[in-house]
Amino acid sequence: MRPAYALALGLTTMPLSVAAADEPAAAPTSTTYALTASGSDVYVVIRNDETASLSRLGHNHVIYASKFTGSVTWPSEAGGACAIDIHVPVASLVVDPPGLRAKAGLDENTIDDSDKASLQKNMWSAGQLDSTHYTEVRFQGTKCSGNSGAVKVDGTLTFRGKPIPLSVNMNVTAAPTSFAASGKFESSHTALGYKPFAASFMGPRNQDRLSFTINVKGSPK
Repeated sequence: MRPAYALALGLTTMPLSVAAADEPAAAPTSTTYALTASGSDVYVVIRNDETASLSRLGHNHVIYASKFTGSVTWPSEAGGACAIDIHVPVASLVVDPPGLRAKAGLDENTIDDSDKASLQKNMWSAGQLDSTHYTEVRFQGTKCSGNSGAVKVDGTLTFRGKPIPLSVNMNVTAAPTSFAASGKFESSHTALGYKPFAASFMGPRNQDRLSFTINVKGSPK
């Protein structure tokens, strides 16, 4: 009787072991953070084209996003899905705000209020950002190579209504109570679908090159 009992016990426990082995692994968890403009820096450096005839009249400038909204859904483990959505109102872009030139590595040359107003007007004009028709710049990140440290973020930048594929190398720190990501990337007016500003045929003009800096922070929703 004892061998039969042992055989019966083995037969009844075997399916339980197989069922446990077939259970799928738990999906990585994630946290959604709200990004805030306060404490964050998002800006682009535009450089004077020194090959222009009257280049001495031009200057390098930094364009700063004084306001933006956004959210980040970030995985707790590598391999998890991420989602990034950032909206920058074109009307929030400011030329050379106090302290930003030094932070961007530019000289301390300043411009008076009338020149700054003229630069802002040029920036929003139809040939440039065309703020009448395109009211925001948007980035949507859909793929991340990891969940902390050096992370490659792939997504789409919508600029002047045109979706542009974009990959950015970021340094990410995601904690239970905070989120921070910083990185830099190079692009150009041509890649974004418009021409560098030129004051006139012989006057100062901007280089095609654009240098972006992103330093965003957030907290859990």
